[in-house]
Parts: sequence; C-alpha cells; structure tokens
Amino acid sequence: MEISDLTEVLKSSGFKVFSQAIEKGGVARGICVPGGEKFSRSVIEDLTKFVSIYGARGLAWMKITDKGPESNIVKFFTAQELENIQKKLGAKSGDLLLFLADDVKVVASGLAH
Repeated sequence: MEISDLTEVLKSSGFKVFSQAIEKGGVARGICVPGGEKFSRSVIEDLTKFVSIYGARGLAWMKITDKGPESNIVKFFTAQELENIQKKLGAKSGDLLLFLADDVKVVASGLAH
C-alpha cells in the first residue's frame, strides 16, 4: 500500500487534529486498504493501539461505501476535501482509509509498519 501525502489537501481542514498538526510543521498522510471496509471497529482500535508505539496519538479512518465515506470524522470535512482525499488515495467503494497527522517521523513510522 502506498503512503500518500495529504498535507496540502488537509491543511485548512475543519478537523483540528490534522490542521493543527500541519500548522505546527507536521504532515498528514494516509493509506488506502483495499477491501478494508470489512474491518470491524475492534480491528481498527487494535491498529490505533499499534501506531501508538511509534508515538502517534491516534489513527483516523474512513470506510468508503456505495453511499460515500463513513466515519465519525466525515462531518469535519467539506465535500471537496472528501473527494480530494479519495482521489489522492485512489479509494473506491469497499476500501478503508487510514490517516495520521503528526511530525514526519511519527507519521512515517506509524503508516509504514
């Protein structure tokens, strides 16, 4: 899975976790997990715990369904931002998008493992 830089797309986002990390000199990056829509909440929570060993304070996610992106964070993004995120990550229905926003080292380590 390719790690994509979403910093420019999300620098003015209403999701403060991302915009504040970027404002402090950090980056926002994400990956697309093909077919990951099937992942349960507990699997996603396990992934969140896993990235914490690299210093990440959380792992944001979105499931892409036939109805569009679904997650508790979708409400913080404009329709254009959601479209740009999906396009940048090459997402399609059935995929899971995972994001980190922090300093470069934390994001790279968290998403690469």
